[in-house]
Parts: sequence; C-alpha cells; structure tokens
Amino acid sequence: MTFNYKNFYSEIDWSSYWDKTINFSFSNNGDYENYYNDKQRALSYDNSKLIKEDGEKRAKEFNFDKKYRVLDIGAGPGVLAIPLARYIKKVTVVEPSASMIDLLKKHMIDEGLTNIEIFKSKWEDFDKDAIEKHDVVIASYSLSMQNIKSCLLKMEECSIKEVILYWFSGITSWEKLYLDLYPKIYGREYIPTPKCNILYNILYNMGRNPSITYLKGTSFPKIYESIDQSVQDIKLRLRIFESIYDEYLKKYAES
Repeated sequence: MTFNYKNFYSEIDWSSYWDKTINFSFSNNGDYENYYNDKQRALSYDNSKLIKEDGEKRAKEFNFDKKYRVLDIGAGPGVLAIPLARYIKKVTVVEPSASMIDLLKKHMIDEGLTNIEIFKSKWEDFDKDAIEKHDVVIASYSLSMQNIKSCLLKMEECSIKEVILYWFSGITSWEKLYLDLYPKIYGREYIPTPKCNILYNILYNMGRNPSITYLKGTSFPKIYESIDQSVQDIKLRLRIFESIYDEYLKKYAES
C-alpha cells in the first residue's frame, strides 16, 4: 500500500476548518460588523498613527497605474482607500460598519476626494453584479469571514488582474490579550482566528498557487497614556460593561 500525499492533502477540508474556527473566535466577541459599529471602537482604530502610516506606505508601494480601479473589501475608515484614491482612477469600498463608513466619508471630505464609491455590506452578502470588474481586488486584514471559499471565489470574479490578500501569520497583540483574559472573564479558552497557513491551504486546494510576501512591523501595538486608559480599552475589546473586573484588569495592564 502506498501513501498518496497529494490525495491525502486535498481531502482535508481547510475551508470548513477556517469557518468553524472563525465561528469560535467570534462567538463571544461578536463579528467585525457589530464590533466596529461602536463609534468609540471605530474612532480608536482610526486614531492609530501606526495603522495610518502603514496604509500610506503600502498604497504608495503598490505603484498602480493611475487608470486602475481597485475594490477594497473591509476598508474600514479608509486606511488603504484614502491614499489609493490619490493615485488611481477609482476605489470601490465594501464595508459593513456604519461607524467606519462615517469616518471614511469624513476623510474623503477633508481631502476633497470624489473617486471613492461606498457599499455598506458584509462581503459574504454583497452582490458582485452591483459593480463592474476592477483591475485589482484587495482584502486587507478583513478576512474574518464565514464561507471563506465562496468569498475568495467572489473576489476572483470581481478582479481583472489580481487579488491581494493581507492576513496574519501568528498570534496578534489583541489575541494575546484574549488568550490571557478569556479564562478569567468568560470561563473558557479563547480560540485564535485561523492564520495565513490555513488560507494558503484553502487557495492551494482551490488550484491556486499564491505568491507570499512576509511583512514585518504590522502588529501595531497600542500606546496608552495611563493605566486607566488601557483598562478602558481592554474592557471595550472584551465587551465588559461592569466594574467588577477593574482591579484584575488594572493588575494585568501593569504587569
């Protein structure tokens, strides 16, 4: 009896693994749409200097043709969409969070940008026939999606040239927080989101051979002005609305 590695590998349902893990990861924290619908959370994200600088850097390094049209999935407050719109013909945004869209619109007004079209929708629910095909489709750290295989196929169907995905290779700074605090707060272990190795396996089993670039310096640690500020942010992230854990969280923040 011989062992057929290729057949064995292709029989693993990586997309199902992704979907189930994502479901566990967000079972207590809520999905992206609900999390960032909170204006304070959205504003906190938008105020990150490190995130904005990273978006500016990546948008410039793309060096897209000025005639390009780019679809930005899960664009948030415009980390990539705003700088891209300065360089190219059009950016189409699909973003589920109303609070993020409000911030994006504010940035558009501030910069006098009129070449960004916005659709409020989760990518899973978005009707691809509502838009024309774009030269490039980008999903930047926005892949916390169910039915991931269908979502990836839809991205391909919307793209003329390529699909660019950004995702995490290891435990993020906020997941470290969840891993440390979930047992105390929720009485269970936190299940981290699936990482880029699973994403690669999904694409490979779909018959794709994606090129991979490893980016450094993308953990974006938060800098707090005080212990109290860090405690409030932790409570916001963990959806803690009462004060019973304040002392515990203060000791954690100080450690």
